[in-house]
Amino acid sequence: MLRPLHTYEPLQGLSRFTELDGQLVLDLLPLRDSLALTAPGPGGKLTPAYVRAVLTAVLEVRTGLRPLVQLRGLVHPRLLRQLTVSTRIRGARFTLNRVRISPLGPSAYEASGIAVAESRGYGVMARFELTEPGWRCTYVDLVLPSKNRA
Repeated sequence: MLRPLHTYEPLQGLSRFTELDGQLVLDLLPLRDSLALTAPGPGGKLTPAYVRAVLTAVLEVRTGLRPLVQLRGLVHPRLLRQLTVSTRIRGARFTLNRVRISPLGPSAYEASGIAVAESRGYGVMARFELTEPGWRCTYVDLVLPSKNRA
């Protein structure tokens, strides 16, 4: 059975203006995982799939594979400002494994996982809090190995 084709619209959703730290920024790249990155609303439940998608997006920002502006609405504005000044990890491509979430209360969750890059594991820790617009990541830390460890 043949189905009709959808109309081709190559420029739909590609150009968005976003305000970041008082500057108007043009974001030409659409969200790659737009369905997974839809934040649960205030009444929604925090799911492991959403946590994994947000942590993957944060890691991609830290390595320069994703523009910072795509984290708006997913992370708290304070974390967004911290990510603008954090050092980039060049040359690494992380794969997120074994993400676990545990409730700290009715409006906060803690997440942990293992990010693997070039056959080396790194710890990932995060905190998600229920804010007015919905669940937002408020803290992320990537535990890098010390220089004297092999």
